[in-house]
Amino acid sequence: MRVGRDVHDRLKRRVQSGLKLVPGEQIELIVRLNGRKPEADCLVITNARVVTLESVVEPLNWVRRQALGDEIRTWRLSRKFRSRLTVTTGYGRTDIFGSSLSLYDDDLVDEQMTALVSNRNSAGVLTAVKALRAEAHWMSSVYGRAVYVLDRGQVPSATAEAIDLDMVERQLSQFDYWPSSEVRRHLAVCLPVGGCWFANTEAAAGEMTTPAPVEKVHVTSVSDALVTVDSAKIKKTGGREADVLQQLMSVVAHIRATPSWKSPHLDEHELRIDLDEEVRQIALGCHRVAELRMAIGGKPDGRSETGRRAATVHDTSMISLDVVVRRLEDRIDSLASYRDRLRTLSRELADLDSAARVADVAEKVAHLAASTRSGDEPGDSIAEMLPYPRESADGVPDALDALRSDVERIRHQEGQLVS
Repeated sequence: MRVGRDVHDRLKRRVQSGLKLVPGEQIELIVRLNGRKPEADCLVITNARVVTLESVVEPLNWVRRQALGDEIRTWRLSRKFRSRLTVTTGYGRTDIFGSSLSLYDDDLVDEQMTALVSNRNSAGVLTAVKALRAEAHWMSSVYGRAVYVLDRGQVPSATAEAIDLDMVERQLSQFDYWPSSEVRRHLAVCLPVGGCWFANTEAAAGEMTTPAPVEKVHVTSVSDALVTVDSAKIKKTGGREADVLQQLMSVVAHIRATPSWKSPHLDEHELRIDLDEEVRQIALGCHRVAELRMAIGGKPDGRSETGRRAATVHDTSMISLDVVVRRLEDRIDSLASYRDRLRTLSRELADLDSAARVADVAEKVAHLAASTRSGDEPGDSIAEMLPYPRESADGVPDALDALRSDVERIRHQEGQLVS
């Protein structure tokens, strides 16, 4: 790891211990910043991303700017009395990642950015980038404070027939760290031609047929039904719904990153839940609770009879909203349990090959032991030496049965959430 001229040991240790790295990621460079665009005092380049941090924040987990290695399209280091680093990503954004860079750090930043872009297609970097996205990348991005869902209740039936809303929501699940303006611009471009396709994602089966053009009225209806669930705004209400939203996206990101999530066992046994629908319902629930909590405002003083009655209604309404949030929390707990069961299934599937190999070798050992048995050797003693059972127990069915109970609980809870 290399450090800039003004990076002291205390700052280096703080960044090393406080910045959350994923497996396979390592810090390559740390330099100091002195500017206010963004309000950060530290630039960190790893082998998978470039980030700017405000090192005085406790804990050190808020990234002011961030670009993953495969997002970077161009970058520019303007060299003046105080240099400035700007990065343009594949999403059409150009951001200032470092202003007032020391001239002594220019060459370090130049060299390390070149290395980051040059090595971004290597297997190790791709694995680290995938892990970063799985670790709820939206939580640490300057643009990652919103979740985008469709309020299907606002979509006319004619629009639902003209546009595949499931396809749109699968696309929205890729936009959790895009700014709202970019998401709406993307939908406005792709929906009129009948489909939305996102780079580096696989289309679902049957989606690659040429879509038919869509009338503008249907495009407008989908755009109007798009809800931006902004975690920053929800947090201002002071309710627990902000924590629910954060937990939701973290759990969903980990489910999608679990190896067994792509296993055909889930489809064969009907154990795959609709994650996009889960996100839509729970995020909309958080959004509506926050809206109502903000709309009802503070509790009336109760200096008059009318005020006291209004205060009673206010208390009752807040209690009802808390009940709704508790139901959302129960749903998150069920999803978290489903995630844990998937991890268990992943371990079982990963050990299947080893178990089959051990069983095959054990059978050969048994045949060898039986063939070398001498005629005067007691039968019981040689029987005790034979490996038994020679076929290892398969734990996959047990893992699937445990997963089924969580799936049934999640599906049972669907009717309790806002649709």
